[in-house]
Amino acid sequence: MNNRVIRSLSRQYGEWGIKLKNSLRRFKIRLFLELSLQIIGAIVLLLFGLKLADGILNDFIANFLSSLDNGLYRFCVRNKEALLLIIASGTIMVVIYFTIRKTSNYLEQMITSINQVFNKDEGLVVLPTDFKEIENQLNSIKFETLRSEQAQQQEQQKRDDLVVYLAHDLKTPLTSIIGYLSLLNDEKEISEELREKYTQIALEKSYRLESLINEFFDITRFALQKQTLNKEAVNLSIMLQQLTDEFYPLFEERQVECKLQLQEGVMINADADKLARVFDNLLRNALAYCDSGTDIEITMRENNDGVELMFANIGPQLSEDQIPMLFEKFYRADPSRSASTGGAGLGLAIARDIVEMHGGTIRAVGIGKRIEFHLHFNKRQ
Repeated sequence: MNNRVIRSLSRQYGEWGIKLKNSLRRFKIRLFLELSLQIIGAIVLLLFGLKLADGILNDFIANFLSSLDNGLYRFCVRNKEALLLIIASGTIMVVIYFTIRKTSNYLEQMITSINQVFNKDEGLVVLPTDFKEIENQLNSIKFETLRSEQAQQQEQQKRDDLVVYLAHDLKTPLTSIIGYLSLLNDEKEISEELREKYTQIALEKSYRLESLINEFFDITRFALQKQTLNKEAVNLSIMLQQLTDEFYPLFEERQVECKLQLQEGVMINADADKLARVFDNLLRNALAYCDSGTDIEITMRENNDGVELMFANIGPQLSEDQIPMLFEKFYRADPSRSASTGGAGLGLAIARDIVEMHGGTIRAVGIGKRIEFHLHFNKRQ
């Protein structure tokens, strides 16, 4: 378990030490009372036995002792008080032994159970009845630790995947660039027309490579660095209107229309640059997957809970299994798209990270061929 997990658990269960002290205090009091009662009970039983010996059992004991060797008989009679003291001491020692044995079993059970907290399995910690409150707390700590470690393993796996995808997706445009530049270098008598064509292709692939590197840099920065927000008052109505105006040439190229239903004057406290990145990524995703000749819809309304936004488009129908995966890094809903023909599959992942940094939520809903992205931002962030 690393230090970060330990610190997190220490903060979450800071009262655990107090509860443990209280339980131990109650246990010590109960143990003291049990031991005291057992010793008192042993003494009472011993005195009761002596009364019987002097009364009802007196003749039986006298006859028994007289049947013994005369030397042993005289020894028992002369050292009656010492023998009684030895018997009393032995009785008390037996009581103390069983009490200590019981306490030792308690402690062994507690040590075994506490060690169970650090086992990787999902077995429950079981403590004696006196420590049920601590048992519940230890089980909470154990499962919180398991969840934290699993989350760390998943995060590490995502980082490993980042390296794998980086190598794979960058290789395609890089190979093309090398190929076309090699042709230009090897073919000495190539026509000017082909030279210009190959140069243009290599340039386009270079731009594509630059775009991919920028995308990977962004997602790496979001994954590995602690991001800070430079919040200010942002007019969402104006931001969305300006952003869609900038996309107008792309709408024309794809033969789609962007329909806006925006409530005017909607203000929130947010990082304007990062929020613009969210809307930009959502629009680019809609453009990449929408059917030609359809509409892209953007709606926004303000209510008592905050601000609700929706980006919707018509495109390939997604299954119920695909929709939750849309915000995963490197995921592409259309497997036929690759890094050379589409994005690296990072846009929606970045959008989700930024929205959550602002304390908001984003979710996807599929209705037939219609896909909707719903965003919610609180008024006070």
